[in-house]
Amino acid sequence: MPESVDAAYSIKFKRILLFFVMVLAFDARLTYAMSPEDATHNLTVIEWAYQEADFCKKQGFHIEEKLSKWMKLNSEIYSSSISEIEGIAKRKGLSSKDDISMAVISLAGEIRRDVSKETRFTTSACLNYKSSLERYSTLLKQ
Repeated sequence: MPESVDAAYSIKFKRILLFFVMVLAFDARLTYAMSPEDATHNLTVIEWAYQEADFCKKQGFHIEEKLSKWMKLNSEIYSSSISEIEGIAKRKGLSSKDDISMAVISLAGEIRRDVSKETRFTTSACLNYKSSLERYSTLLKQ
């Protein structure tokens, strides 16, 4: 074969190889499952943010917009965490949507109670609520 044909095949082979590597990498990213521990951890971190916001609101601080923006930024992590908890419920034999929803709600209630019992917020945290949200972001697991 002439050199130009070999070069063309070499380029074509490299493109095909690159394509398959990209497909495999994309597929691996899609099939990655969050662990139950990470999902529960994320829901706990999000609950901290909500309870701190609630505390600050009661103290007269207007932080709803900051919380809303933060939740939009982290909505994918929240959704993945909820999906993992739903998956656990399905694997444990729950099949109806109502039963699965009740399992998620039950876990959320437990997390809410635990955070409420174990966490105390201060007015000084309200002054720096944006910093709290930034810190919470670093705690979220993907």
